[in-house]
Amino acid sequence: MFEKVLPLVLLVLVVAELAYGAVFTYYGAKITVGPVPPPVVLGAVGAYCRGMARTARTAIAYTDFETNQVSGWTSYGGTWALISTGYKGWGLEGKDNNQGIGKASQYYYNTRLDSYSSLWVTVKAQLLKNLGWKARYGLALIDSSLSSMFAIEIYDTYGYVEIRYYGPNGWSTLNYSTITGYTSGSWYTIVAYYNVSSTSTTINATVYDVYGNIVGRVSWSGGSYLTPSYLGVVVDSADAVFDDFEISTGDPRFVTVNNTIPGYSISIGDNLGNIVASATASSSTTQLSVVTDIVVGTGTDGNITVYYPSGAVCLVYKPAQGDT
Repeated sequence: MFEKVLPLVLLVLVVAELAYGAVFTYYGAKITVGPVPPPVVLGAVGAYCRGMARTARTAIAYTDFETNQVSGWTSYGGTWALISTGYKGWGLEGKDNNQGIGKASQYYYNTRLDSYSSLWVTVKAQLLKNLGWKARYGLALIDSSLSSMFAIEIYDTYGYVEIRYYGPNGWSTLNYSTITGYTSGSWYTIVAYYNVSSTSTTINATVYDVYGNIVGRVSWSGGSYLTPSYLGVVVDSADAVFDDFEISTGDPRFVTVNNTIPGYSISIGDNLGNIVASATASSSTTQLSVVTDIVVGTGTDGNITVYYPSGAVCLVYKPAQGDT
């Protein structure tokens, strides 16, 4: 009888403390778990987890391009539509029609961000069709007048990741490198960081495969051609689909959990039942990589689960509505 009652009591404690709503977007988040000693220590159970709350967030904007999450975006050239074959759930398909900046086509978050001198931006991308010999697809860093831009793109013809600039003198390739094992039509995640001043610009980009392996890196430093005002995606002679887009002031590839107990483990799961990231705590701070799925699942109803060293569930955390 006791064995049946105790789990019920613990379940009630957890539900009363933790049964929140549902939007699940943790990019660059810092989560704090509050372990406290239980009133009665039973065997080797040790501490129990009282609660968990987000203590910091670096995301400015995000979308996984589900049907209700694309307000505030604008296209410049191209044909753009939500399709059901994104990485998980829906995605954004863009077909170039040579009507945007540099005769490419852009789709961008229509809020000016030039008050920031540095930002992170990331997207997951897949080529659907090469519309010409120079097919490219990736991220766009656009100036306030929509006349010049940096493009951080995958160049399908040669399997490169490139940093290009379009300005008064047309396109110029600033730097490029080979994507290891590049396969046209595969999903890739591009994570970029830029820093600008009145005299210089630095851009660093990393490309990952779907397993979270680094397959390409490229960087460039030079004169300050522009301060990005609008951030988005670009297709050039390409038909591509995009998913998991985010703009942030901190590195979007990690979720940091504070006050963790060594030996306890933490996992991040999506609404589809997949484990996106997991780690066993070795100190009071545990960092989990979510680069394989930065906007976890389809952006809703995910969870963070903390486990005792025995493997039993300590607590399950679901963010409240709007807790993104």
